[in-house]
Amino acid sequence: MTTAAMTTAELTATGARGTVRTAEHGRILNVLAGADSGGPAIVELTGDPGYGKTRLLTAVADEARKRGVDVLRGRSLETRRHRPFHPFIDAFSTWRPTGAGPLPQATAFVQALATAGDMLADTETGRCRLFAELRSLLEETLAAAPDPLLLLLDDVHFADRASVELLEILTRWPLGQPLSVVVAHRRRQMSSWLQVTLQQGVEVGAVDQVALPALSLRQSAELLGLAVTAPGLADLHERSAGNPLYLTALAERERGLNGVDPTGPDPTGAGGHDPAGEPPDLWTRSALGARLLAETVHLDARQRLVAHAAAVLGDTFSIDAVAAVAQLDREDACQALGQLRGRDLVRMVPGGELAFRHPLLGSCVYGETDSCWRAGAHRRALEHLRSTFAAPAVLARHVERSGSHSQALDLTVLLDATRAAVQSEQGTEAAHWLSTALRLRRATPETPNGTGSTDSTGDTAGAGLPPVGPDVWRPVIDLLARPDTVPRLRALGQEVLNTPAAYGAAGRVGTAAHLAMVSASMGCHDHAVALLSTALADARGPAEEGRVQLFTQLARIVSGGIPSRAEVDALTGPEPAGDPLTRAGGLAVRALCAALTTDRGTTGNRSAGAETDAAATALDALAVNGPDPSGPELYLLQCLGWTEAMLGRYDSAHARITRAVRGARKHGERHLLPALLNSLAYIHYQSGRRSEAIEVTREAQHVSQRAGRADQAALAQAVATAAWAGLGRSPTFGPELPEGVHADAPRTPLTALLFAEAALAAGDGPAALALLGSKRETWRVAEPIPVLGARIFEVLAAAALLAGEDPRPWAARAAEEAARVGLPEQRGHALLARGYALGRGPEADRCYAEAADLLAGAPAGGRARTFARSAQQRRHRPGPDPLVELTTREQEVAQLAGQGLRTRDIASRLRVSPRTVDTHLSHIYDKLGMSSRVELARLLSPVQLLPPGR
Repeated sequence: MTTAAMTTAELTATGARGTVRTAEHGRILNVLAGADSGGPAIVELTGDPGYGKTRLLTAVADEARKRGVDVLRGRSLETRRHRPFHPFIDAFSTWRPTGAGPLPQATAFVQALATAGDMLADTETGRCRLFAELRSLLEETLAAAPDPLLLLLDDVHFADRASVELLEILTRWPLGQPLSVVVAHRRRQMSSWLQVTLQQGVEVGAVDQVALPALSLRQSAELLGLAVTAPGLADLHERSAGNPLYLTALAERERGLNGVDPTGPDPTGAGGHDPAGEPPDLWTRSALGARLLAETVHLDARQRLVAHAAAVLGDTFSIDAVAAVAQLDREDACQALGQLRGRDLVRMVPGGELAFRHPLLGSCVYGETDSCWRAGAHRRALEHLRSTFAAPAVLARHVERSGSHSQALDLTVLLDATRAAVQSEQGTEAAHWLSTALRLRRATPETPNGTGSTDSTGDTAGAGLPPVGPDVWRPVIDLLARPDTVPRLRALGQEVLNTPAAYGAAGRVGTAAHLAMVSASMGCHDHAVALLSTALADARGPAEEGRVQLFTQLARIVSGGIPSRAEVDALTGPEPAGDPLTRAGGLAVRALCAALTTDRGTTGNRSAGAETDAAATALDALAVNGPDPSGPELYLLQCLGWTEAMLGRYDSAHARITRAVRGARKHGERHLLPALLNSLAYIHYQSGRRSEAIEVTREAQHVSQRAGRADQAALAQAVATAAWAGLGRSPTFGPELPEGVHADAPRTPLTALLFAEAALAAGDGPAALALLGSKRETWRVAEPIPVLGARIFEVLAAAALLAGEDPRPWAARAAEEAARVGLPEQRGHALLARGYALGRGPEADRCYAEAADLLAGAPAGGRARTFARSAQQRRHRPGPDPLVELTTREQEVAQLAGQGLRTRDIASRLRVSPRTVDTHLSHIYDKLGMSSRVELARLLSPVQLLPPGR
C-alpha cells in the first residue's frame, strides 16, 4: 500500500511533532485508528486555556498528513456563535483534496449548511429532514474523497446549537464511510447541550475523552529546552502552574529582564502586578497580553468595570471588596462576577473567595485600566480591606499604588508590612516595603525643628508620622546579610543613608558605620571601606572622625583581616572629648593587634597582656555596658573577647563572648553570629568542654553558610572535628586533608592547627605533619601568629614522635616561641614538647607535670596529665621491659603503633581487621595506663633525645 492510500487505522503513536504532549498525542492517534471500521472515531480533547490544545491538534494533523490522511480544520468563534454550522462550513469550504480539485459533493454539503437557517426555524419534522439530508450529503462527500478524512474542530465551546446537533447525529448514527473527528474545547466554558451530547457519545462508546493535565516538571524542561535540574526551572514551573502558555511567556520575560528594582518581589507575586516599579502595563503590551485580553473583548461595560476592580484587589478578592472598589451594588457586582466565571476569567478558590484563573491574566487586565481610576481604586480597596483586618502586606500594596503622599496611616501600613515580613524572615519583601516607606518619608519636607512643614491649609505635612528609625531598618538589613541578596542589601543601605529621618541617635555617621560593619561581616571589605570613607567625609569634629577610624579597623578585623598597627596607634592617642567608647575601642583593637603582630625578637606579647588589661578596664567602665549590649559595643566585645581567648584568658573571654552573643540575638544583629559563635565554640574546646563546643559549632556552621562566610564555616568544622576527636570519635584523614573538608576551604593557621590536633588525637602523625609541617605543608598556611607558635610546634613534635621522626627541632622551636610571647599556656606547650624530646627520665616527667598545671583544661593539658600519670605508673612497674604485661599479639600491635603506623597499616601488616587493631590498642592503653599513641611512642623511645638541662 502506498503512503497516499494509507488509512487512518495505520496511524501509530510515533511521537508528537511540536508538542510535549506525547502521551495524549499517541492516545488520539490510537483512537482514530478505528475509523476504518465503519463508524466515526470521535475524540473529545479538553484542557484549560493555554494548555496546548491547538498545538496538539497541529501535531496530530502533521502526523495524519504524513500517513496519507486529508485534514480539515474548523474553528468556532464567539462572534459567530449565532451562525448555524459555522465550524463545519469553515472546515469544508476551505478543503481541497490532495491532488484533486474541489469536490461537487463537498460544495453541495457546504451550500446546504449555509442555507439551513430557515429550515432550523421550521417544525420538528423539517429539522429532522434537514439533518437527514446533511448526513446524506456528508456521507457522499466522504465517499468521493480520494483519501481518508480527519476533521479537527477547535474551540467548540463557542459552537452554535446546530453544530452541536450535527455532532450528535455523528455520534448516534455512524456514517457508512470512515471519518475521524477531534473536538477540542474548554470544559469550563462549554454549553450544557455540548456537554450532554458528548457525554451521551461517551456512554454509547462513540466518543473517547482525552484531557490535558498541567505539565510535569520534565515536560516544562522539554518545552523550554532545558535540563530538569536547570537553575530557576522549578520556580518557573511553579509560577506557571504547569500551563505551557504562561511558562513560555514567563521564561521569555526572565531572559529579557533588566533594570528591575533589586528590592522588588516577583513580578507575578503581588496581585498580578509588580510593586517594584515596573510599568503596570508590562504584560498588557506583550504578545501574551494581546492573546489573553482577546478573551475580554466582548465584556460589557459593567463586566469590564468589575474585572478591573478585581485586578486592583490582587491575588484573591471577595464580592464585597469588588463592589466597594467598583462602586457598585453588591448584587450587580455578584452578577457580573458570575458572568466572568462563566467565561473562565475568574474562578472560585478555597476559602470562598475568587481569583483570576492565573495571576498573568490579572496582570494583563490590571495594565489596561486607566491610571487615574486605578489610583482611586487602590485607595478604595485600602479603605475597605482595612475594615476587614487584611494582612499588612495586602494593605501595603494598595498604599504603594494609590499615589498618596505623606499620610501617617500610609506610612504605618508600610512599616507594619515591613515588620510582618521580618517576622516571617522574608528579607526581599521586607526590603521592598521598607524602601517604599523610606521614599514616602523623604517626600515629606522637614522643618528645622523636625515637626514637618505646614501647607496652605494649615496642616502639618510631616506631623504625626511614625518614625522609620534603626529599630525598623536594622532587622531588615540583617535579614539581607547573605550572599544571594547583596545587591538588595546595598540598595536598601543607600535608601537608609538618603533618608535623614532614619538615622536615629547615631546620626548619618553612625548609620554608615553600622552598614559598613554588616558588609564587613559578610567579607565585603571594599564596600565597607567605601561606606566608611563617605562617613569620614561627613564627620563633624574629632570625635566623629575618631569613631569612623575605629570602625575602619573593626571592619578590617570582622572581614578576616589584621588591623594596621600604625593606624591603631593613632587611635589611642589623646582621648577624644566626650567619647569614651572610641577610646575603649581603640584599646581593644590595639590589644588584638599586639597579640597578632608582635615583632620577632621582642617581648611584645607581655605588653599585649597589659594592652588587654587596659582595654578591659576601659570597656567595663562604659555606662552602656550591660547584660545585653548592642550597637558598637558588640564589636568591641567580639574584638576583646577573641584577644583574651588568644592569650589563654578563657574565663573572661567566655563571659564577654557570651554577653555579645546574647546581645546580638536580642537586638537582631545576626550578621555577627558566625564569628561570635565560633569564638564561643573555640573557648569551650580550649577549656575542655568538648560537648559544648560541638553543640555551638552546629549553629556556627549554619549561620556561617547562610552569611556566605566560608572562612567561618571552615573554622566551625575545624573546632568540631578537633572536639569530636578529643571525645574518641576520630576523623579519617586522607593524604592531605580531613575527610569531608572541601579543597577550597580557607586555609588559616588556626584551622590547620585544629585539624592537626584532631589528627594527633586519631594517632595519625603523618597527617598532622602534612597539615602543619614546613616541608610537607598541605595547606601552605602563613607563618604562625605568635600566640599560637608554641602550640603549633608542640603538635608537630608529637606528630614527629608518632611518625618515627626526630621531635627535637620542633621542641626547640616551641621553646623559642614560648619565650617570645611569655604566656603561661604557651610555656606549657613548650614544656610538653620538651618532654617528647627528652624521651624518658625524671626531667621529662617534671616537664609533663609542670605542663599539666599550666595547660589546665586545654586539650594539650590532657596529654600532659596522661604522660605524667604514665610516668608515675612506670616508676612503680617492675622489670625493664615496658611491654611485659602485654600478650604477644598486643606487643606486636604496640611496637607497630609506636613506630607511627596507622591502624589500617597495622591491620594490613598483621593481616587482621582494623577493628581488631583498635580492640588491641584499647587493651594496651588499659594495661599500660595511657590513652594515646603519642604516649605509647614516647614509652617505646629507645633513647633520650635531648640531654638533661638543655
